[in-house]
This record gives sequence, structure tokens and C-alpha cells, in this order.
Amino acid sequence: MGGCIIKTDTKRFEIILAIICAAGALAVCGFLLYDSMWLLIVTPVATYPVYKVIHGYFEQRRKRQLQEDFLIVIASVVSDLRAGISMENAWKEACIVLRQAYPDRRKLGIMQEEINAISRSLELNIPIEQLLLEFASHHDDETITNFAEVFQFAKRTSGDLIHVMEHTMMLMREKNEIEKEIEVMIASKRMEQRVMNVLPVFMLLYLRVAAADYLSDMYHNWIGIGVMTVCLLIYIGALMLSQKMMRIRF
Repeated sequence: MGGCIIKTDTKRFEIILAIICAAGALAVCGFLLYDSMWLLIVTPVATYPVYKVIHGYFEQRRKRQLQEDFLIVIASVVSDLRAGISMENAWKEACIVLRQAYPDRRKLGIMQEEINAISRSLELNIPIEQLLLEFASHHDDETITNFAEVFQFAKRTSGDLIHVMEHTMMLMREKNEIEKEIEVMIASKRMEQRVMNVLPVFMLLYLRVAAADYLSDMYHNWIGIGVMTVCLLIYIGALMLSQKMMRIRF
């Protein structure tokens, strides 16, 4: 239930943010390109693609945070298993460890709810490997899915679960470190991309304020509207291309 509430609140926030961003972008485009606010009438249509972009951004952040939280949990479980604590109690202890890692309770979200759900399910004698696979499938995370599959295989073949979990945890940490190193390497390029993305907007704004007559011939006539529309489409295409070029999939 708690996970559903978190998801609902998150989706509501993303939708509201998308509406605000879409309306703001259309207002700016209307003022700079057409000297009119009529573009605002298509706000409901523009909201969906803006929502997809915003949702993708926050989803990527949530997945990264989920992976970091998952590593904390697995490290705690492995430590407890080595101390002779049962698997069920080890997952319960992981809740306490996660709360200690995040003193600010507002940062305890998806992972906390998932661990609580796993702990309750373990009390009902549901196999831990099944719970981990459901958890991985629920969040569609490749890293967690790989861990769940390896854990299931080790459990079925009576393998050394602690060794398997430690090795998989090490690989996950290495992968996260490589991702962070790559992000640091391209951080300057991302900043250059953002500057280049907003530069045309500021150039048009400067012309509107400092030399309004320079653009007056482009407004309120079909030729000017057509030229501005073509420029807008080219600009949107350039934004999409730049985002695709800077997107790195691991």
C-alpha cells in the first residue's frame, strides 16, 4: 500500500510539473516566435511529450538510487548471514541498516517499502528467490534482475549463497563506479550542451527587447509564421539529437 501511495504522489508531481513546463515553453515560444499566446491552446497536447521527458529523467534517478539502496541492503544481509543470522532475520535487520544510512526519513522511499514487503512475505514462507525476482520484475532493473537470477540459481543448486552474493555485490559496485566515472567525464560536455540549447532562446529574447523592429516583419503574416515554425521544428530536432548524443546506456 505504501509503495502505491509513493508512486501515485510521484506521478501526480510529474504530471503537474509537465503541465507547468509545457505551458511555460509554449508561452516563451509564442512570445518570441509569433508575438502571440495562441500556442497555449495546445498545452494539453504538449504535456504528454514533456511528461515523458520528465518521467524518464526522474525514473533514471530513482533507478540509480534504488541500486545504491539495494547494495546497502545486500551488504547488510551478507554481514548478518556471516554472523549466523537466518535469511529472514537478515532482511528484517536490513530495514534498520537502511534507516541508519538515511537519517532523513523523507529519503526512505521505494527500497524501504520493498524490504518491508519482503520481510512480511518471508513470514508467510514465500521463498526469498521468488520475492527477489518479483522485486526485480516490478522495477524493471537489469542489475537487480541479474542478481535475483544468480541468487535463484545458487539457491536451487545449493551453492554458497554468501559467496555468490558477495561476488555479485562486488560486480554491481564496480559497474556503479564506472557509471559515475563516465558521468564525471562527460559532465563538462553536458554543460556545454545545455548552454547551446538555451543560447538561441536568449538571442531571440535580446532581439525582442533591444531591437523589436528587427523581428516585426516576421510576425502576423503567413510567411513569417511559416519561417518561424520551420525554425522551431529545427530547434526541437536539434534538442532531441543533442539529448540522444549525450545519452549513455549501460
